[in-house]
Amino acid sequence: MEKTDLQNILIVDDERDICLLVRSILKRKTAAKIDLAYSVSEGKEKLHEVNYDLVFFDVRLRDGSGIELVEEVRSNRETPPYIAMISAYTSKVDLEVMDELNVNEFIPKPLSSEKIINCYLAASA
Repeated sequence: MEKTDLQNILIVDDERDICLLVRSILKRKTAAKIDLAYSVSEGKEKLHEVNYDLVFFDVRLRDGSGIELVEEVRSNRETPPYIAMISAYTSKVDLEVMDELNVNEFIPKPLSSEKIINCYLAASA
């Protein structure tokens, strides 16, 4: 049996076009509320306001790392959301840290609609 539609999704990327693209792709599949944030600090604020079912975090943001957001959401929620990391530039160390933090998905840039949709479907399962 398929899980009900996700209720809340957060996208954090310092590139507005990336946030808008991911939101546009997701809107084809879901009626969930989709919030956008453009920095680590804005992402942390939103994480404290809403319990998200699915989050997309850019690895490298102007004011820090999306990995900080993974740590934040993992430490403040008994059942964390499905976590997808997106990045154009990811080092082996970043990938190892993401693995240690049990990130659910890594999506490289340039983004593909298929990978975004597959991530949504995995989070919905």
